[in-house]
Amino acid sequence: MGKTIIHNNPILMIDGSSKPIAEIRVGDQILTFESEGSSKKIPAVVQGVARYVVNEFLVINKILKVTPEH
Repeated sequence: MGKTIIHNNPILMIDGSSKPIAEIRVGDQILTFESEGSSKKIPAVVQGVARYVVNEFLVINKILKVTPEH
């Protein structure tokens, strides 16, 4: 399973634009890393979404927000 990120973190779309993760839907076309640790981005189609309520999160590089277990 992937990393947990917060609702307003931007997701890179296949057309180069970005969208808050809270607005991502099944069927959206996004760019993702080829594999963990890779810097190569490849196109992918969102197959499912999950939503969780958390009480706290960490901020990495003043931009990316993730849950503590990640």
